[in-house]
Order: sequence, then C-alpha cells, then structure tokens
Amino acid sequence: MKAALRLKEQEYSIKAPWGNIAALAWGDPSNPPVILCHGKLDASSGFRPLVSRLPTCFFYLSIDLPGNGKSDHLPKGVRYTVVDLAQQLMMQTRGLSKEATEHVLERCLVPAGDGLYRKIYTTTTTPTFCVLAKKMIELGVYEPVPFVMDEKAWPHGNYKYKIVEGGHDVHIDNPEYMADDISNFILEGTKAKL
Repeated sequence: MKAALRLKEQEYSIKAPWGNIAALAWGDPSNPPVILCHGKLDASSGFRPLVSRLPTCFFYLSIDLPGNGKSDHLPKGVRYTVVDLAQQLMMQTRGLSKEATEHVLERCLVPAGDGLYRKIYTTTTTPTFCVLAKKMIELGVYEPVPFVMDEKAWPHGNYKYKIVEGGHDVHIDNPEYMADDISNFILEGTKAKL
C-alpha cells in the first residue's frame, strides 16, 4: 500500500556552469538535514515512497546528479569522476548553512569516495546508512567496493548498512523494507546531538 507524502515537497534548480542541477526537498529547511543520494540513472523523485514513511522532524534533500532526473547532462567530453562530483555537490548546496552543506556533502561522498569530501574540504564526520538490495549483491554490483559491506572498514565507526530483499528499485517498490531502519538510524543520530 502506498503512503501519502506527509511533508511539503519543494523543487529546486541550481545553476551550474554547464546547465541546471535539479533537486527535490521535503519538510522544513530549519530541521536537521538528511541527504538521500541515488545511484546512476535514478532521479530524486524515486525517494517519494520512502520519504512518506520517514520521520517528519527532518529536512530531506535529494539531488539529481548530472544527467539524471531533471538535471542537465554534462557537456560532451567532460569527465565525470568522484573528484568532479565533489565540486558539483559544493555548487548544489549554495544557500544552505555551513553545517547543512557539510552534512549533505559528507553523506554523498563518504560511500562513493572513501571520505573524499572530508579529505578535501573538511574534517567533520557524518554517520552514513547504506541500503543494499539483495539482487544487486547477487549480480556482483558491489564486488569492486567490498567496504560497503564491512562496517569495521569505516574509521569512525559511524557507518551502517542493511541488506534488503529486492532489486535496484526496492526503495520505490518496497520502501517498508528499510524505512524503520533508516528512521531509527537518523533519530539515533539526532538524540546523540541533544
């Protein structure tokens, strides 16, 4: 059964040197931010079913990475690496507070770049929760990055993951498989800061 969105949805378009970067946000921007980062060939709108099941006391932000969703493609010949992604994400967070910006960037780049944002731009650490679809594991998608299934590989002990039944679109088709775990994870982090 689909749950209705309980938070107000807001679309954003951020100017970048090559075009526009699209983002969707849910909730009150004065609440603690939570970044939802999709993979290749996905769009921010895919998080609607999941967001409808998460606590309403957060500000959820999902950015359409270049060439995904409503974001413009990078020009032909432009490289698309994790280093470039760090710069693009910096542009996307213009207008957010320093803390919110660091939170957003850290969430996007820790899993993808072994803490690249932290190594380049800051020394803060942010807890990260990764959802892995069982069918994608069976296909060998995560073999090049075995650390995503090794919580001890993360130096600050602030990384958790969950393996859920389903495939690539499990967050759309069956958000209930992960919503409680994500909710507990982000609520736990908030309580620790009070």
